[in-house]
Amino acid sequence: MADRFLSPGVFVREVPQPGPPPITPVDTAITGFVGGATAGPHDEPVSVASWGEFARTFGGVTARSHLGYSVRDYFRNGGRRAIVVRVGDGDGTVADDDVLGADVPAPRGIHALAISEHLGLVVVPPYGSPGVARRGDPLAAFGVGESVIAAAVEFAARRRATAVLDAPLGLDPRSATAADFAAFPDSPDAAVYAPRVTGADPLRPADTVRAPSGAIAGLIARTDATRGVWKAPAGTDAALAGIGGLEASVHQHEIEALTQLRVNALRVAGDGSVLVWGARTRSTDPTWRYLPVRRTVRFLEESIERGLAWTVFEPNDANLQARVRAMVERFLDDLFRAGAFRGQSAREAYTVRADASTTTPADVAAGRLHVLIGVALTAPAEFTVLRLTARTAVAP
Repeated sequence: MADRFLSPGVFVREVPQPGPPPITPVDTAITGFVGGATAGPHDEPVSVASWGEFARTFGGVTARSHLGYSVRDYFRNGGRRAIVVRVGDGDGTVADDDVLGADVPAPRGIHALAISEHLGLVVVPPYGSPGVARRGDPLAAFGVGESVIAAAVEFAARRRATAVLDAPLGLDPRSATAADFAAFPDSPDAAVYAPRVTGADPLRPADTVRAPSGAIAGLIARTDATRGVWKAPAGTDAALAGIGGLEASVHQHEIEALTQLRVNALRVAGDGSVLVWGARTRSTDPTWRYLPVRRTVRFLEESIERGLAWTVFEPNDANLQARVRAMVERFLDDLFRAGAFRGQSAREAYTVRADASTTTPADVAAGRLHVLIGVALTAPAEFTVLRLTARTAVAP
């Protein structure tokens, strides 16, 4: 029946749009933390959106764990949401096995993060036994076990996240060698930062030495929100809030040496602020050398796969392939206009294929639609290629 307008005026009619909704970008900055606290549930992922919410749930900071300090630094530096898993004893003491946890019969330790939603970053702040102090500072004596470092990186890779890691306990950046980082896997889904930082401590009258990973995760979250996941979280605009200085001074030749070791250096600027001065992953593969490149690809993979979930009940024919191409191209074009890709035109910035050249008759019969995506992340028309698979209805 046609619309009937019986009086003058402006009339609005919402017309539903056919087809699936557009691809929605996933949040790349939700950060998972695992560590010791004096309150809160054990081995359960709890979402917190502020330092105050963390303190009410988990009891704030304790001298027996870096967790509270790391989460506080995270929110100070622009973090918006954290998923926290409390492990260890009731006083905040944590051992390697507490963090490692288990998958079954119920997820514990770092595996408890797996039942939360998408994570962009994973942080395991240093931990250790109570009563051990270095220079009178208990936090400075805490570290992370080699097995936990490997587990954190492996977990992050499976979740398409990045493990933000602290340099080894007691590292002297002036004499660091590859042997100092032997426990840190060669992985594009991990980034290491050195040296440790200093700052005011609400529990002590003097500054304490603590791990920078929480503050850096907050900086990454802030950069993602203001500039995009494709912007390197480093440079003159990458100052860490709430940080007073560095445990050890770092100069230009030491920064260069750390870079060669695939470690991101922190440095003190002329105004006294502490800057992040590197954006390298742990990978030796040149394709995945830079953190924003790897994180952008992970962001694209997760966003597009989620956005194409609707294809599971659709017949895998030319019509579906054309709709998928159009959806992905629309998503990439929005990112191109936001500055995610290199190039003066869309043709230089990205390319999408989803047709008979990517999907064989055997794929159609098995309910698979392969999408080939190229994005120019470092230079125009030099594409990093992603191959994603959407599930479709199985051919009769």
